Amino acid sequence: MVLDIIKDSDFLHQKSEKATPKDFHIINDLLDTVNNASEICCGLSAIQVGIPKKMLIAKRGSQWIAIINPIIVKKSLHTFNSKEGCMSVEGFYIVKRHREILLIYTDINNKQQTKRFKGFTAQVIQHEIDHLNGVIISDNNVKVV
Repeated sequence: MVLDIIKDSDFLHQKSEKATPKDFHIINDLLDTVNNASEICCGLSAIQVGIPKKMLIAKRGSQWIAIINPIIVKKSLHTFNSKEGCMSVEGFYIVKRHREILLIYTDINNKQQTKRFKGFTAQVIQHEIDHLNGVIISDNNVKVV
């Protein structure tokens, strides 16, 4: 089901709760929503569609990956400044991101995964995990457009 994108910063600043297997169907709603978006999208968190659960999807190459209850266990020392947009926030912002992350998460089949992500995929995942923690790109970052 295609869901509306939430733009209310008060709502988006709340922290998401741990997802359970009964919540996993939300991943399909996230995919439906990005596939029908008028904007180009490379990631979406459940809180952005009004569901404060620790779930997100991120584009990895041409595929979408579902990430449930993510925990970043390690970040590279190397960082970079990225220009980021968001479906929930107007404009673009300069945000500091780690080049590489080590992530523990549950996949859509309820299996625990430990994977290293780098580059653009790591950037997208960090952006979406920020959403799950109640942080949006307009918080303490410089707006460029």
